[in-house]
Amino acid sequence: MNSANFTLYALNEGSPAVAEAYAWGLQQLGHTVRLPRDEIPADEIHLFFGLPDVSHQSLMESAPRAIHVNLEQIGGRQPRFETRAGSFALMRKLPNWDFSRHNIDVLRASGVTDVSRIPIGYAPALERIAPQPRDLDVVCLQMPDARGLALIRTMQARGLKVECNLKGDWSIAQSDSLVARSKLVLLLAREEDVHVLPEPRLGYLLANRAVVVCEIKPDSHMEDDMRQCVAGALMAALADLCVGLCADAGQCHALAERGYQTFKQREWLPQLKAAVDAFLASSATRSQPQTLNVAPPRKLNIGSGKTWKHDHFNIDIDPTRGADLVFDLNHPFAYDDTYPTWRFGKIRLAKGHFEYILAEHVFEHVRELTQCVTTCMEWLVEGGVLEVEVPYDLSYGAWQDPTHIRGFNERSWLYYTDWCWYVGWREHRFDLVSNVFELSDIGRQMKSRGVEMDTILRTPRAVDVMRATFSKRALTEDEKLAHAPYFRTVS
Repeated sequence: MNSANFTLYALNEGSPAVAEAYAWGLQQLGHTVRLPRDEIPADEIHLFFGLPDVSHQSLMESAPRAIHVNLEQIGGRQPRFETRAGSFALMRKLPNWDFSRHNIDVLRASGVTDVSRIPIGYAPALERIAPQPRDLDVVCLQMPDARGLALIRTMQARGLKVECNLKGDWSIAQSDSLVARSKLVLLLAREEDVHVLPEPRLGYLLANRAVVVCEIKPDSHMEDDMRQCVAGALMAALADLCVGLCADAGQCHALAERGYQTFKQREWLPQLKAAVDAFLASSATRSQPQTLNVAPPRKLNIGSGKTWKHDHFNIDIDPTRGADLVFDLNHPFAYDDTYPTWRFGKIRLAKGHFEYILAEHVFEHVRELTQCVTTCMEWLVEGGVLEVEVPYDLSYGAWQDPTHIRGFNERSWLYYTDWCWYVGWREHRFDLVSNVFELSDIGRQMKSRGVEMDTILRTPRAVDVMRATFSKRALTEDEKLAHAPYFRTVS
């Protein structure tokens, strides 16, 4: 067996405990583990628990043999450091290790192809919390959001003694002491459309026989063995669950022991060994990730700019925005051409590739708007959805930006729906599914006084933006006949 030298970097919340487990695991496999220091040999392997906020070039200068261990949830609509363009660019250029099958599926679909699964595992060093008298009912180690605060107040109103990390500034020693004093440890999900059970935070709690209560949603992503280690419920039922558990010492003891034994027996060293061996075989002097061509997503974000989305294909005219493809939508798109992309390799974007297209504050900038919308039409499958947000023509936003070319109102959509013949469409059209007006403070005040919507729409500065949703469909034969007189060939 080849042995190697590792330096470990715990970069974010929850990573120190996992780094401790990895240090033990690597030593069990015969490797040497050391702390960061000034003089590090060139052949050292650098294991980053959390993504360093540097460019790939800078990282390779200081840590040419680098591996990224992801401990965060990947997915969801909320923008975070882990899902910005620069982060995905760095992950695509590194070997990545991850605990979650869901995360791995998302990463691979998003262009990060060199990723291995290593479960969160037990190490003796994790058993660090000394027993104390349990004078608290519940402790929440996370800084709570509004939902969490409401739950904590509900539990306190029902007589439970609850401690909460309100400012997110507890030290490891403080957290350990409060875990020892509490009957239950509460883990809350982020308020997102995706929820991955936070195993990196859960593991050390189970290793210390904590009784862990989690918010579990119907579509939460978790391993079967971890599901039986925790007490879980929807947010609305968590207060009842905590009250019941605090009153049942026997059930708490059984859950703590089951969690401890299950986690202690969990297999993870074989997966760690396989990942290390693969890295040693491929990256003798420098990280050499396996980068493959990946089919682009079926969702498109045009004019992605500062709203880059990891689960969309991103197009922008500006080459400095991290777009997957730099393209000017004033021009027709060559559907048969092959395009190089930094995330998905070489791709083609055929007609009908996308099921959904998002254009937020794009159309007001486009000079050849008919060409742009026609390209969107051609890119969509039949039944595909185009979602558009634009400034309303009487708003400040319509004309304050010097790069805006036009404003929009509720009649702007006629030319792509009922009057589609006007822009030369003979086979397909859009149906307007919805058109929602976002009111300004002026508009909201008028609405609160009972002013009719037609009057609000005619009032300058009362409406900020429109958000319209369209569905693509084929023209009916009756529509084609009705439009035929508008298409004449004269000799």
